[in-house]
Amino acid sequence: MIIILLLLIIFILYFLFKNDVTLIGKIINPVIASCSLIGNEVMYNTDTLETSKELVKFWKVFRKEALETYENYSTIRGDMFFEDIVKTDKEWKKLYIKWHSDIKPIARELCPESCKIIEMFPNVKIAMFSVLAPGAKIVPHRGVYKGCLRFHLGLSTPNSDDCFIIINGEKYSWKDGEGILLDDTYLHEVHNNTEETRIILFCDIVRPLNFIGSSINNIIMNLFAIFTRRKNI
Repeated sequence: MIIILLLLIIFILYFLFKNDVTLIGKIINPVIASCSLIGNEVMYNTDTLETSKELVKFWKVFRKEALETYENYSTIRGDMFFEDIVKTDKEWKKLYIKWHSDIKPIARELCPESCKIIEMFPNVKIAMFSVLAPGAKIVPHRGVYKGCLRFHLGLSTPNSDDCFIIINGEKYSWKDGEGILLDDTYLHEVHNNTEETRIILFCDIVRPLNFIGSSINNIIMNLFAIFTRRKNI
């Protein structure tokens, strides 16, 4: 009976992914929320997850490689889930390091040490260097799925309260060497009201869930790997 139920869930999720990936969140997010072992807060301290706690220790390695390469990154505008949340190509650029199952070849070439670090943490499903230009704004939007927590690690930031994210009405300003965990399914927006570039490590880390939640989440993560793709050009 359990096997039949799991097969039915897989079929339904497969159908949803093929037709509209955003339906996954609308239908499954309440289930994931009820299965969460850490509640459903808007923000969490980095110590909440062992993975984020460990990643902070490598911030200087990430910073060095990001600073050496960020001028070559391409715009995020137009990418799936990020289609229209910035107005110009120059405002938000990125280098994808990992997208679910694979490390990107160009990332290995440009940032080999960062790639080795990310590979140490299988719970990191997405990793990229995120570069926000001076004066840039990311309009209010929501993430589609609750199965991961978004991790931001400040690498080279304005270290100013004028460079910030507002999520569900709560404000956070990045600082070099400091991290924060977010539930990006809450409405959020970003502003860099400074004359400096903001560079962070941006990751999705698997949310701690009970057995049922983890089983569903593993299926969905595998479907994300199949049906979504990223390029660094």
